[in-house]
Amino acid sequence: MRSTPTAEAILAGDRRALAKAITLVESQLPADRDAAQALLTSLLPHTGRSIRVGIITLSRILTISNTVIDETKKDFLGNPLKVEVPYVNDWFGEAAGQAIIDWSVPLSILFAIPVMIAIGVIMERGLIKHFYKRPHA
Repeated sequence: MRSTPTAEAILAGDRRALAKAITLVESQLPADRDAAQALLTSLLPHTGRSIRVGIITLSRILTISNTVIDETKKDFLGNPLKVEVPYVNDWFGEAAGQAIIDWSVPLSILFAIPVMIAIGVIMERGLIKHFYKRPHA
């Protein structure tokens, strides 16, 4: 298996290469998908027994939408427009659905703070020693 230059830099401990790799993997551009897959494939043998975890936010879940054709709205050629309608609007109605979407980011941040504090306490106390290697004073 051939290693990419970015993978070699990451394995050498280059933090800038790691930041670029994260950006590449998170990119939504179709052109970046092959490069990201090649990078992950070349890094996979060096991961030990780790697992790959995908995280999706509450705001992303709530804004997943259904494309519908709105006959009441037309483009400049007179064709009906395709409109993205979040599923939340279908479930709770347009007003309540929009309020839920508007409040999803502040609420997810509010709920994430206690979780981050708990993880920080667990790591600081050394309860998960193999995840957090910092010399203690």
